[in-house]
Amino acid sequence: MEFSPDDQVVITSGDEDTEPVYVTYPHWLAATESSVEAHRLDDFRET
Repeated sequence: MEFSPDDQVVITSGDEDTEPVYVTYPHWLAATESSVEAHRLDDFRET
């Protein structure tokens, strides 16, 4: 799953039978959750 503008070209590659992992720093979570775009986090959560 990629979070990028629609007009941005994203190229990814990886070994077969692997899953992408999103890595971030813990202090970014608080800043992200307080953002006006915080509701978009739900787009990336499995239901």
